[in-house]
Amino acid sequence: MSDRRTDVRRPPAPAGLGPRPRLPQRTINAQVREADRLRAERVHEEIVDTVEGPDRPWRSLALMGIALAGIGVSVYVTILHYAHIAPVCSDTGAINCGRVLTSPQSVFLRIPVPVYGLVFFVAMLVACVPKLWHTTIWWVPWVRLGMSVVGILFALRLIYEELFVIRSLCLWCTAAHVLSFAMFVIIVTGWEDATLDVVPRNAS
Repeated sequence: MSDRRTDVRRPPAPAGLGPRPRLPQRTINAQVREADRLRAERVHEEIVDTVEGPDRPWRSLALMGIALAGIGVSVYVTILHYAHIAPVCSDTGAINCGRVLTSPQSVFLRIPVPVYGLVFFVAMLVACVPKLWHTTIWWVPWVRLGMSVVGILFALRLIYEELFVIRSLCLWCTAAHVLSFAMFVIIVTGWEDATLDVVPRNAS
């Protein structure tokens, strides 16, 4: 009985089904670093959207609270002007609300200065509601910023007149000035947040 050995050979692997070529370790490390970078960017964007995005418009709410306080001060001082009531304030020394509120400088263009303050704070209240704070209209943030700048300039004018013309300070007027400055600071520092959803003017 003859001993026969059968030569069995494996058929060649079909094209495309062979083992994948092994990537260099340097390429693998680069891909891992890129994936980590993209993941970190997504996490950062989610954090920014959560803290400063439309879901938590703390700047808008703070501005509305300041505007409401300004409206209260303006209404009170306006009542004092027309009713000729003595304000709840010191009336002697450097702080003399009555002297300031009855001075010629308390009227501008025949309109009491507190009325201008009332109009300003009402307009700012409307401009700072959450829907307009995160608006898509490009000119809304600019109008809001412009109004705050006008308010600051008007406050600076009144402060100058109190210090160098009337030579007395009014606590109620000072409160309105401080509120105006606070609104300006929040609007400027929150510019990126307020323009997050703005559609560019030249966008199609």
